Amino acid sequence: MKSRTINIADVKKLVEAACLRANFQVRPDVKLLISQAFQEETAPAPKRLLEHLVANHEVAAHKKMPLCQDCGYITVFVELGQDLSFAGGNLYEAIQDGVSSAYADYGLRQSVKIGRASCRERV
Repeated sequence: MKSRTINIADVKKLVEAACLRANFQVRPDVKLLISQAFQEETAPAPKRLLEHLVANHEVAAHKKMPLCQDCGYITVFVELGQDLSFAGGNLYEAIQDGVSSAYADYGLRQSVKIGRASCRERV
């Protein structure tokens, strides 16, 4: 089997794009369920809440604004095969850089100040 090489710069770009999708877009199935709930809801307060959620999805997608300012923290799962190598840097650093770029370049709020094991302090 032939070995495959992936450029670390590509990893960084892909991680950054994934972070942005997670902050600006709702999965289609979730969006559909919320829209259906809005259509079916009859009580005024829950209907208003669902209406705001639907509007928030549209604003976030079109204006590149976060869906929520406390979306938790980024967890990246990596699955690697045996015949794979990386060129141009370190995989861990590329992932860190991709996340950092997304948050810095788009003004996303960093909700965890220190490591997740002791995340009692928030910014």
